[in-house]
Amino acid sequence: MATIDFHMERLKNSGFTLVEILISLSIFALLLTSLLWGFRQGLLNWEQAKSRQFLAQQLLSRHLWLENWFNQAILGQYTVYRGLYLPYFKGDATAVNWMSATSLLDVSGHIYPLSLKWDKIADNDYALLYQAGAAHSDPKRVANSNSAWVELLRSPEIGKFSYYAPAFPRPEEFAEISLNIEEQQRYRDEPEWLDNYDAEILWKMPLQVKIEFIDIKQQPHVWLFALPDRVNSWGLDFYDD
Repeated sequence: MATIDFHMERLKNSGFTLVEILISLSIFALLLTSLLWGFRQGLLNWEQAKSRQFLAQQLLSRHLWLENWFNQAILGQYTVYRGLYLPYFKGDATAVNWMSATSLLDVSGHIYPLSLKWDKIADNDYALLYQAGAAHSDPKRVANSNSAWVELLRSPEIGKFSYYAPAFPRPEEFAEISLNIEEQQRYRDEPEWLDNYDAEILWKMPLQVKIEFIDIKQQPHVWLFALPDRVNSWGLDFYDD
């Protein structure tokens, strides 16, 4: 009988106490919390990486579109200035208009007047917007186009356009003649970056267009786009003897 009582007492003493159970549960809860926090952080990192990848792909596609539009710029003689036939290109720090042989909203091969502008679309958001006029239409009518403005990219701050004007040395016969305001803008010995550009005044297309902006992730960007350096259509002087 004494042997049975001894074994019963031993079984009672071999169980977990309440304190040991509470300690075990606390350790388990701590481990579970750590695992869940790690999982949540991994999920957030994955979502952020996916968002950055999507933004990078979006910016790359927009850059390729813009590059194509500027590379396809038409240097043909669209405007008349005091008897001179000149290419059409007009831009300032927030907007630019020119002619191109390609369009986002149609197939290549048609000639369009194109417009880009930075505009405020919300309290803290700006967007680079795009518009194309009708195919082969007068470039000066693009401002009255009924086509919708298309958002290309968004920024927390307004972006900026600038234009690399080519060298245009002052002719020797004008050396002793005082220049008016337009002529002072036209002639330069070296290429120069300008915030305003009008081919009717400068007589030439810019060498490059620069777009500066900050993306929605607060990363700065400076995009440079080259324009053609040769006239890609016949002018009236082609028929001159």
